[in-house]
Amino acid sequence: MFGTRLRRMLAALMVAIAACAGVLVPFSASVAPAAAVPMMSPTEAAAVLPAPQYSGLGAQTPAQRFGSCLAGGGEADLLLLVDESTSLGVTDPDGARVASAGFFLESLAHSAEKSKLPLDVSIATFGHEVTTIRPWTRLDSTSLGDLSADVQELKNRTQGIDTDYWLAFDGARKMFDERQAATPDTERCRGIVLFSDGKLSLEPRGGVTKPYAPGLDMGSPGAVEQATKLAQDDLCRAGGVADQFGSSNTALFGIGLAPAGTPKTEFDLLEAIMTGKGSAGTTCGTTSRGPRGEFTTAADMDEMLFAFDAISNPGKPPLQQSSDVCPSGFCDDKAHGFVLDTATPEVRILATVTSPGLSAELKLPDGTGIPIPAKPAGQAISFEKYGMTGTAVWRSPRTVSIEFAKDKMELALWQGYWRFAFVGGNGTSKSNVHLSGSLKPAWDTRSEAVLRAGESLAGQVFSIARAGGDRFDPKQFLGSMEYSGTIIDGKGAEHPIFATSDLADVGRGHRIDLSEAAVGDGELVLRLDMTTASAQRPDGTKVQGTRLEPSLVMIPVKILAPASYPELGTVTIEPGDAQQGLKGSIPMKGEGCAWIPSGTEVDITSGPAGLGRLLVSSSATGPDHCVSGGEARLGFEIRSEYPATGALSGTIPVSIGAADGSGDEIVVPVEFTAQTHKPVEGWPLWIGTAAALLIGLLVPIAILMAGGVWNARVPAKPFAMLRTRVRFDDGTLRRDGAPLKIHEHEAQDAVPGSHQGVRFIRLGDATIRSRASRMPGMPGFSRVETAQGVRAVPAKLPAALQGQFLLIVRPEFGPGEADLVVFPRAGAKEARLATLVEHITEATPTLLEALETATNRTQSAQDAKGAIVPAAERKESIEVWNTSSSAASSVWNTAKPQSQPTPQPPAAATSPVKESARSPWRTGAHTAAPAAPPAAPSTGEPAATQGPWKQATGWPGTTQQPARQQRPEAPSAAPGTNDRPDAPHIPGWNVPPKNGR
Repeated sequence: MFGTRLRRMLAALMVAIAACAGVLVPFSASVAPAAAVPMMSPTEAAAVLPAPQYSGLGAQTPAQRFGSCLAGGGEADLLLLVDESTSLGVTDPDGARVASAGFFLESLAHSAEKSKLPLDVSIATFGHEVTTIRPWTRLDSTSLGDLSADVQELKNRTQGIDTDYWLAFDGARKMFDERQAATPDTERCRGIVLFSDGKLSLEPRGGVTKPYAPGLDMGSPGAVEQATKLAQDDLCRAGGVADQFGSSNTALFGIGLAPAGTPKTEFDLLEAIMTGKGSAGTTCGTTSRGPRGEFTTAADMDEMLFAFDAISNPGKPPLQQSSDVCPSGFCDDKAHGFVLDTATPEVRILATVTSPGLSAELKLPDGTGIPIPAKPAGQAISFEKYGMTGTAVWRSPRTVSIEFAKDKMELALWQGYWRFAFVGGNGTSKSNVHLSGSLKPAWDTRSEAVLRAGESLAGQVFSIARAGGDRFDPKQFLGSMEYSGTIIDGKGAEHPIFATSDLADVGRGHRIDLSEAAVGDGELVLRLDMTTASAQRPDGTKVQGTRLEPSLVMIPVKILAPASYPELGTVTIEPGDAQQGLKGSIPMKGEGCAWIPSGTEVDITSGPAGLGRLLVSSSATGPDHCVSGGEARLGFEIRSEYPATGALSGTIPVSIGAADGSGDEIVVPVEFTAQTHKPVEGWPLWIGTAAALLIGLLVPIAILMAGGVWNARVPAKPFAMLRTRVRFDDGTLRRDGAPLKIHEHEAQDAVPGSHQGVRFIRLGDATIRSRASRMPGMPGFSRVETAQGVRAVPAKLPAALQGQFLLIVRPEFGPGEADLVVFPRAGAKEARLATLVEHITEATPTLLEALETATNRTQSAQDAKGAIVPAAERKESIEVWNTSSSAASSVWNTAKPQSQPTPQPPAAATSPVKESARSPWRTGAHTAAPAAPPAAPSTGEPAATQGPWKQATGWPGTTQQPARQQRPEAPSAAPGTNDRPDAPHIPGWNVPPKNGR
């Protein structure tokens, strides 16, 4: 059975999501079991707590940080990272991890949707490599079915050779970095839920090396032992892999499958990575900012259900209770109890019992009982009473989950003391009770607030809001509360704003005093502690209300220098060799000047091993030699003692001064990230030099040309893609009858793989392929290849597609009609999109005229010859979506020009091409198109995730989930329809280069 540590872990992640939108979860585990209907008055309840005195926020748990980040307006990325080593066939033969993870996603989706929070989930496995099962997907009721299906696939994934924690965490880091790069202006809240059944272990096999042990062949036990130590050292060194997650505020949640007899040291390292220290004494990284995460073990299916349940509401642990079983009917002395009132309109319970096959019962405050008979696992039981509705599901023969909501139930029947118990046997029981509400702290005047160090800002209003954003009248709350607000500056100093337990004080104006605050990035933390109203037992005795876990909101703020000082922007640093110098700059605006004193040392947060000290230098070294504000940039160079390869992050101390020379110098820590790599040296350098000297220019030129071909790709700049029908009429380019406009939401999502560069993009009837320049050293370009009868202009585009467009014309289109394919910058705002539309509108007449001239010339030549275009000249894509908005046929039956007969392909050409015969590196041009695809059985996935789309994303060194063998059917659209609702959001298919190159 699970102990105290497990129950604490169960109380972590699930509650944090509830915290984000005011989901209220019980704090105290000791509640006296009893039935009661009457409630204390608000005046009596408010008297329970004295007026608060500010005593500091205290350390937040990783789950609370994750939840408060979400509540502060961030968007959440939660990675489910599951071990796939072969040992799972022994430790978890029935796939308990799969059922538990499925329940976790279901609970998480419920919390996120009820709280209206943006939460994206990705699923990946790790063993001897990292494999993405599901790329980032918004979690809600719509996507839950597809995500659950992906989780079910985990049961068969037990082919991992190693249990390599280093690869797991390094792969996760890359996923998060790519995610942030695609949305640089979005505050992202990161979390990892990692499941494993064992310690870090590697298997000996020749010809294999590891990235943390370069040059070390894994062919012997001695080499494996050395590589294992190197992996652990790099994970746990100061500034290593574990610290990188700590510095980025990534919340880590680990669950270890530990059947009876598992040694204490089995998960020592994993626990140390998560929390900073393992149960056997191993330490990992630095924990000056508190533990990075939480870790627990589970012995069986029921314990894993509880482990996942506890982290399905990040930041708000549930009420946890233990009791015995009622031997016959319902009994109050063995019941699990909780108090409900206006602040808790929803309840979710997960309960387990030591004896299988027992029934359960839920008791209302008025004594009405709702029986929950034993049922087979997975079978739902619906119930309704007095307008209250709910559902119960037996997750296993010993564990049941219950959800119910107030709905139309009268408040007098809802508020009071509720109870739950197992009946009809012997044994002990345990429960997690999640009380969900819709209340959270809010900063009403946030948008107008400008925070400056040394000053104070009056009239700041802090209220209580519902999940939808509407203000909540605190007078409606029957219980008691404490509400406080605090500013935490960049140096970690706390500056209290207010603290009150008076409900009438909520919503009044407060002053933010920053007279002693440090300049730089900080946080405004709001904390709301609530206790439900006390109730009475039928005999008239009082039972205390349930104290709920604090609701925390963490809002990122920027504390500026006084008005006469400059404001520093985001650092940009060119990648290179840190020993030779990394050049960068910091943008400035406003009055005053900035400088970096000579000999300033960089504060390293994380980076590759072996760099030594880092010093930063600048031509601006003091107040007499500084860079003035306005729109200037402060240039600098960072140098390390030794070369190294990897990601580097830290802060640069920058001094700023007032424009008139008055006031003190202010030192601002400016955060930065950079990439450093060792220079080419040793035998590759000598061989290259000898070749150049002996053979002359021929080999270098050939190498340049070969490199140009190998590296021909769309540059790694995230861009979105939109394809829509347009018509050029009376000098105006129209879309759906109105002048062309591209909306912000259509440029929101980046094309998968565009952040790392792709070699081609397929659009169904056209393929955009990167080509190398024939002149060595000259930039490449993108060529547009089309199917027979389809024309595209321009046929040649720059290599960088961001901000480019083309027009595609099919034979069935009328005069002036075309499909517009445009590639705006991912996340582009309205002004940038308007400029792009203006450029498209100006260029369209010339492009259409050139296209019409070329078409007429080609048609005349074919009429004169009386011939059909040879099959070898056709360029038709296979296994791709036909995204032409007016096409009713699939890409397997591409439309041909109406004026030409279609030659019959040979019999072999009508056979579907085998998946193994199609390489993603081919252009998709074939001598004959298959006549029609076989009907693809439904996979239960949305169109954008079936077939080759699964290969659309990834990172270097990882393997994507293999594409299913069925060919997708192209959705049909009625003629003239511009945007099909059933088509994938991004038309086409992007294949990233192999091995991340």
